[in-house]
Amino acid sequence: MKIQDYLSQHIKKRLDDHKSLLIYDPEKLYCEVVMSLASDTTTIINGSASTILGREAAMETWCRMGEIDDPDLRLGVYLPIAKPTSEKEMQQNPYQIFALAGGVLPDGDGESYQAMCRKAAPDLAPQIDKLFEAGIPDFETVNNLIGGGANWPKLKTLLKAESATEILTAIVAPTQKQEQALTTDQTWIPEFKTFLSAVLDYSLKTKSTKLPTISAELWRFLLFSEFAIDLPQSLPEALKDVPCAANRFRSRLSKITLTF
Repeated sequence: MKIQDYLSQHIKKRLDDHKSLLIYDPEKLYCEVVMSLASDTTTIINGSASTILGREAAMETWCRMGEIDDPDLRLGVYLPIAKPTSEKEMQQNPYQIFALAGGVLPDGDGESYQAMCRKAAPDLAPQIDKLFEAGIPDFETVNNLIGGGANWPKLKTLLKAESATEILTAIVAPTQKQEQALTTDQTWIPEFKTFLSAVLDYSLKTKSTKLPTISAELWRFLLFSEFAIDLPQSLPEALKDVPCAANRFRSRLSKITLTF
């Protein structure tokens, strides 16, 4: 799913929950997505054109909604600015009345652009966080990451798994059916190497194509990584060259080890 599609679905759901919704977008990325939500029942005001004209158009729409009294009518206002946080900023915001009567987006950290990207592709959350460390990525950059790494057709088919956690768990502790599938069809190995690099930033060291060997190496890497990340102090000098996952993969490692 493209990030635009996820955002569209999410914002539409928020509009379904509120008669009016102020959509703040300081990165100026959402405009096209928000404007595409306009329909016979949903009026979208582009507040980036003119504050005065935008406020008047929003108020006219709001008054008309009250006169018609149709429960399906909605008002969305797109604002390419940061959401006001202080009482003074809210008082100075000409659109604040619509927030009081409805809702705002983002509403908390869970609706930040970064959080929305993570929700659109939960398996790639660490990679998405890494993108944001370098700055605010545009939609094309996020979509390239999602499209390039979120699909693992061979692994998903053989293992009957969907998430990265399920795939990793199946490799280290396969069921009888999964083990048979992986042993019979070894074309999964190149895809798994790409997958492992994408989801844990790790490259297999073994040249073996035998499942037990691959599984054992992955299991050692997972266990040592969890140990190293949870260690309250630095690793001993003798262990510093042992391959270890970065701290940003902590959540994924925990999900895997907790299944055992």
